[in-house]
Amino acid sequence: MKRSILILFLLFTSVCGSVMMAQSPAYRGFIDTGYSFGIGARSASKWMLSTAHGAEFIPGKLFVGGGVGLGISTESNHEVYNMPVFANARYTFSDLKVAPFVDMKAGYGFLWDKNHPGGNEGGFYFAPTAGISLPVGGDVRVNFGVTYTLQRACYTTKDHGNTHRHTYDDGGFGLLMGVEF
Repeated sequence: MKRSILILFLLFTSVCGSVMMAQSPAYRGFIDTGYSFGIGARSASKWMLSTAHGAEFIPGKLFVGGGVGLGISTESNHEVYNMPVFANARYTFSDLKVAPFVDMKAGYGFLWDKNHPGGNEGGFYFAPTAGISLPVGGDVRVNFGVTYTLQRACYTTKDHGNTHRHTYDDGGFGLLMGVEF
């Protein structure tokens, strides 16, 4: 069993090495902005901004990188800020001018909720997106997509000397627009 795993690992690394030598990964960057409509009792609608940078391993198709974002609630009675730090993978399905893509961000989101001061914690962050990409010139493209954002959140309250942890999802469906370069 160990020998089979070792052989598979060596085969996988040699194939990956061959692909990398045939074409070196090219830098790619993304800047996205959008609006997320909060769903659920504890979710707040947010304006979002994120940037991701990394390498394109299959030219025009597969991007892998990392990034950071900022979400600011737009509801006057629910002041929430979140800052996700994430790994990012994107796959573009065709070489056509209007190219469909899927994008996946996963990581940790830091959270500040003014309604619960002194005990906020972030948690798991996950944001899949599906959309289309349009060329505007050279290597620059404009992206439009539909996304779902999941942000786990916790806060702590104290009641008569007892500490209580509350966990909830602060997420929603959203629309994104961005630029890739």
